[in-house]
Amino acid sequence: MSMNREHLEGVRIRGQQVSRLESFSDCVFGFALTLLVVSLEVPRDFDGLVRTMFGFFGFAICFAMLYQVWTGHYTYFRKYGLADASVRVANGFLLFVIVGFVYPLKFLFSSVFSPWLVKMVVHSNLIADPTPMSNEQIRSLFIIYGTGFVCVELIFAFLYFHASRRAVALEFTPAELFWTRMSMIDRLATAVVPFTSIVLAIMLPPGLVGLCGFAYFLIGIAKSAVGIVAGRRRRKLGFVDPQSLS
Repeated sequence: MSMNREHLEGVRIRGQQVSRLESFSDCVFGFALTLLVVSLEVPRDFDGLVRTMFGFFGFAICFAMLYQVWTGHYTYFRKYGLADASVRVANGFLLFVIVGFVYPLKFLFSSVFSPWLVKMVVHSNLIADPTPMSNEQIRSLFIIYGTGFVCVELIFAFLYFHASRRAVALEFTPAELFWTRMSMIDRLATAVVPFTSIVLAIMLPPGLVGLCGFAYFLIGIAKSAVGIVAGRRRRKLGFVDPQSLS
């Protein structure tokens, strides 16, 4: 979405100043990133360098996901500038989830990419094959990851719902209320995907439990469906496309 001095994703910018709540949140986001790299010591030999590089792709994905959450956090506070009790509590839960799920997140993506990288090097006897996880361990890992994902999306959905409840106080236009509600629906639709993965992880037999990871490809479909519904509703109501507010 484009942004100018007055609008962000179809909503007027109300959070002009960085609040203490945002400053504290930024510190926690920074701490979460530190936890991602704290175990990466400077390698002392080539074997150590190889082991470090095995975790690079997993770290890159984790960094991208945390950055995406931070961007959603930044966007919300710029649009609405809210810092009441409900927002502070929801923000606290969000930060708790982020810090609590950093290691499972890193472990998941390191487990996905490290074996692939090892196959490229192991024939040179630089490092031993990684210890494979059992099907039950994979099942538990997907449940843990999915739970964190669902929590993040539901917290953002609540934040947008809370903003819609403050429509009068924030002096929303009908279009702003529409885009706020669509943001909430988008978060709820996204939350369905990791929830589906959790259900599959619980129900699939051990030999097929790895398939629950493919459920996350549905995120694009879910967001596209919300976008189509929002576009049709917007044209019916005659609201301006937020991408044109530049």
